[in-house]
Amino acid sequence: MRKHYFAAFALLFMTCLFAQDKACGWYGTLAADKRRAMPPFASSQKIVLISYFTTAYSEKPIVDDKGEQIIAEDSASVAKKMEMKVLREYDVSHILGKPKKFAALEVAELNPSEKDSLSRWFFNYRSKPGIDLNMQTNKCFTPRNAVLFIDDSGKVFAYIEVSFECNRFVIRPDVAWFNQLSLLSDCDGKYNILRDIFRQKKVGYGINILK
Repeated sequence: MRKHYFAAFALLFMTCLFAQDKACGWYGTLAADKRRAMPPFASSQKIVLISYFTTAYSEKPIVDDKGEQIIAEDSASVAKKMEMKVLREYDVSHILGKPKKFAALEVAELNPSEKDSLSRWFFNYRSKPGIDLNMQTNKCFTPRNAVLFIDDSGKVFAYIEVSFECNRFVIRPDVAWFNQLSLLSDCDGKYNILRDIFRQKKVGYGINILK
């Protein structure tokens, strides 16, 4: 009797996993040449992956080495006050319409093949057509990583801000269908693939290490 019980439980568990995988996967069919011609990839001279110290939705106050609380608007202002080693600052104020800079702790530029892998993830890994997935109600969002799309003048014109800790991302300027994927509770594979892309480029903060 016990054997049958565990066998039935195992079958149910595997069925649930299978159903979750099938609910969200490689259902897009855009070829690489078509993906390259679509925004934000079409205008990208460079695509870089970064990690940065986040200030978003932190429940705990940010304090320096002396225990004094730091008031800051973005990662750049925090990094400056905490005297953190920053490789480069990226200004995205023009995208948001308010001051914001990313103070990058790690930076990795994608090569053409890696850009194609990212665009495949962006366009082709999505929810299965006709499947209604549950929406997350968790408002957790502590982004420590971002994908920056940079034009030929060296200006960031779009970015994906990622919170691997909370399994959420957001793209700016807004792309409604893409941002909606961030709210699906059965689409964890979307984050696992992107996490691997960051790891392959040796970006660790926010992915392997949280400070």
